[in-house]
Amino acid sequence: MGLTLQKSTAKKIYPDSPEWFKQVLEENFGKELFKKRSFEDIKTLEDAADETGHSKVYLKMQDPESTDEWAYRMLKMVIKAINQGWTPDWSNSDQYKWWPYFNLSSGSGFSGSGSGYDFSYSRVGSRLCFESEAKSNYAAKQFSELYKQFLTI
Repeated sequence: MGLTLQKSTAKKIYPDSPEWFKQVLEENFGKELFKKRSFEDIKTLEDAADETGHSKVYLKMQDPESTDEWAYRMLKMVIKAINQGWTPDWSNSDQYKWWPYFNLSSGSGFSGSGSGYDFSYSRVGSRLCFESEAKSNYAAKQFSELYKQFLTI
C-alpha cells in the first residue's frame, strides 16, 4: 500500500520536514515547487493559490451576487501569499501593520493612493494587513481590480 501526497500538502509540510524528507519531496515534486519566491512573483490569483496551497476550485465565484465576499476571500489568500508566512502580532505595539488605501472619484475612477500603517490597533480588517509598505503598495497596484470589487458596489 502506497502513500499518496497532494502537491499542496507537500508544499505545506516541506518547511518543517527533516532534510532527508525534503530530498524525497524534491525528487517527487521537483525542486521548483519548494523554491522560496519573491512576493513580487505573486502576479495572479493562480499564483497566490499555488503559494498558499489552495486548489483552483477555490478561485471560482459561487454566487455572482456576492462579488464583495468572494473578493474578500481572494484578498485574504493574496495577502497571505504576499506576506510569505508573516502574520501581524497584535500584542506587539512596536510592529507596524501596513494596508493600502484608495481613491474613488468620478474623474479618475478607482486608484491606489498610498499605504498607511499602525501599531496594535487597526483601521482595516486584521487579515488585510501587510508586513511592509513595499508589499502593501505592490498588492494595491497588482490586485487593484480585486480591491475594487471588495470595496465598491
